[in-house]
Amino acid sequence: MQREVWFEKVGWSYMPRHWKGFGVLTAVILSTVVAILLGQAMLDGLGYFIADWLPFPMFLIPALLLLLGIAKRHS
Repeated sequence: MQREVWFEKVGWSYMPRHWKGFGVLTAVILSTVVAILLGQAMLDGLGYFIADWLPFPMFLIPALLLLLGIAKRHS
């Protein structure tokens, strides 16, 4: 089975070249930003003001790995 090419390898990175690549990139970025903001708001609501940095790596690193996996598969 041949996969659709959504991303193109440029140097050490991947760039979207199809509308589905842009769609996947946008969906993952927006959901990650929303999750980070909601996590920070939840921690502030619980009184953990010093732990605002915690949602950033907790949601960003898995999102980055997911995007790299999708880009590698569809390049």
